Amino acid sequence: MASRCIFMKHSTSKILAICVALALAAASSLLAVGPVIRAHPQSSLVAGISSVADYSVPGSYPWGTAFDSSGRVWVAMPGCDLAPSCPSSTPPGKLALFAPNAQNWATVVSLPAGYGQPVFVAVDHTGKVWFTMPVTNTIGLYDPVSTTVTQWAVPTPSAGPWGIAIDSKGTIWFTEHYGNQIGSFDPNSHTFHEVATAASNSRPYGITVDASDNIWFTENTDSVALIGEYTNQGVL
Repeated sequence: MASRCIFMKHSTSKILAICVALALAAASSLLAVGPVIRAHPQSSLVAGISSVADYSVPGSYPWGTAFDSSGRVWVAMPGCDLAPSCPSSTPPGKLALFAPNAQNWATVVSLPAGYGQPVFVAVDHTGKVWFTMPVTNTIGLYDPVSTTVTQWAVPTPSAGPWGIAIDSKGTIWFTEHYGNQIGSFDPNSHTFHEVATAASNSRPYGITVDASDNIWFTENTDSVALIGEYTNQGVL
């Protein structure tokens, strides 16, 4: 698509303004068409990405991802649409490990009966995989060495553990999307600590940890729309 600048009896500044407006309109049209094209060449170029590749997953509804120390990618697959929640009849979900170099799925873990649907995932410094299961109100652990899974119930009922991150000490941090809190779990003592957000309807979602072990998270409700910080000194 191209735009043509038509010169009329106007001042130079007005002509330039018209040209700019036509160019912006043409660019907007191209961007609107871009998502329909599989390769996304223009979008990739703008983002500095030379190519994009897609890979099928060994499950359904892939959600969170995390790298392990070898550069492989763990993916959480709840197997259902959590909008607003998975049906009670939904079977336990899966975790899967993708190896980019081999371009194959190195490991697929089908969670056993009594487990929920993993949504987000994080990998600790020992390679163990942690994940959240909001429907069953639990966080889980998969050990790739022993190939065992373990889960712990979040203290607040129906809290909905969601985003997950790990600090430098190995403490597991997660948002409680339905409970308007953030929580932490100590893998050594198996104890939880929960902190309520200032807003009672914040719906915390994503969470991350900075280099100083301060915890950052998003408060997802439109009427709140904030990012929060829980410092390494325990101050919200």
